[in-house]
Amino acid sequence: QYDNAQRMQDLHFGRRFDPYSLDGDEFLSAIEQLLSDGKLRERVKEIGENIRQRQGIQFAAATAERIAQQH
Repeated sequence: QYDNAQRMQDLHFGRRFDPYSLDGDEFLSAIEQLLSDGKLRERVKEIGENIRQRQGIQFAAATAERIAQQH
């Protein structure tokens, strides 16, 4: 999970914590910072809209049906 957390931090989508030294205040502070970040909110909103426009669920279902019919 370390690599995933580091990647999210590098992309400015979240924070990575040291699980051995994390305390409640640090965790709550990070949550407050992320929730109050207007630029992050807009980026995530745009990414969500893009994902929904791709109709991934329909594509996955159609692909699964096609594979099932072939076998």
